[in-house]
Amino acid sequence: MSRRGALLATLVLTAAVLSGCANFSTTTVTVLHPWSGAEETAFKAILDKLDDGEPYRIVPVGTSSYRQVLELGLAQGKPADIVIMPSLGELAEYARQGLVQPIDSAEHPYPWNVWERLGSARGPRYGVAVKAQLKSLTWAKRPGEEWCMGVGDASAPGWPGTDWVEDILLRDGGPGTYRKWAAGQVPWTGDQVRSAWSSWLKDYVAKVRGGSKAVLLNKFADSNTGLPLLDPRGTCQNDRRSSYVLGDYRPFTPRRFDTGVGTVVSADFAALVTRGDAATAVLGKLASRDTQRAWLESGSGFPVDPQVRQDREVPGSSESMVQTALAQSNKLCFDASDLMPVVQRTAFEQAVLNVLEDPGRLPDVLARLDKTDAGVTEARLDLPCGNAR
Repeated sequence: MSRRGALLATLVLTAAVLSGCANFSTTTVTVLHPWSGAEETAFKAILDKLDDGEPYRIVPVGTSSYRQVLELGLAQGKPADIVIMPSLGELAEYARQGLVQPIDSAEHPYPWNVWERLGSARGPRYGVAVKAQLKSLTWAKRPGEEWCMGVGDASAPGWPGTDWVEDILLRDGGPGTYRKWAAGQVPWTGDQVRSAWSSWLKDYVAKVRGGSKAVLLNKFADSNTGLPLLDPRGTCQNDRRSSYVLGDYRPFTPRRFDTGVGTVVSADFAALVTRGDAATAVLGKLASRDTQRAWLESGSGFPVDPQVRQDREVPGSSESMVQTALAQSNKLCFDASDLMPVVQRTAFEQAVLNVLEDPGRLPDVLARLDKTDAGVTEARLDLPCGNAR
């Protein structure tokens, strides 16, 4: 089936699910989410606990095409009640269009409370962070310099390369430059941004077997397990993956990519699409400490509240290291591409593909990104990053 055909099939099936929810005599709360695999399994187990004994039924709807499904449901007058998304840029767009509602629930600690308010310490709050991941991590299977790397992805090819550029820019340029660049205040052709791209190509892509062409063709998930260090056929020794792989990569050594100035994090945010007591109650539960602890225990996410820890935390473990990093509020910077308007994020991903196809085109590719930036009419998010506030 073609990618377009698969998307249409997903939209039709999901629309049927959302439409069917209206036929239950019990109040239903539909939650549109982007997860699959272990994350989706963990989420369903969490929801089973959340609606146990409650006067409503929670119906999870999982799809990577959550944006299209949300818009289809709104057009049909039967939208999901809650949508969960990994992008603050998209959340800001939904808020501007009036597709999501301001919410009032328990505040998360800084900087999450400012991020959830889309950069304003006192403005409306449109999302609640459900779970977080530490992105600035690398893993070593054994001594060696060869890297595992691929940017192929069915839904958004190129995005793994954007993570590399972000990490290097934050490490080498610092939080101030990273924040201004994410907010569109530093040009792509600027010295520090260009240097980050060049460092990625020279110091990491060049150490992948097959070079840039191989990175372009390799899938981000390119083995039966989806994780290259677990592939018995693999020869690479190092991989860059966020903290979601802790359970699978337990035999390997995790290292912080950052040098202490700041670390890149990501999160999934829940937003309220329809108003109602049941939907509001479910949203509050999704943001609660109990739910954050459940994600932690499932191994599929980490809490945004530093007070939520494992009951039997092992000092020095990978989990403890990640939680300690996430608790350093003055070092956290949100994934820059997830702050960008959709058109700019898409251009960033395409730029990764173009540069890998021909690294010599880097100056032209960056100049084209500046032109795309100049054409963006949406207000850009300018969020706290480390000590750059």
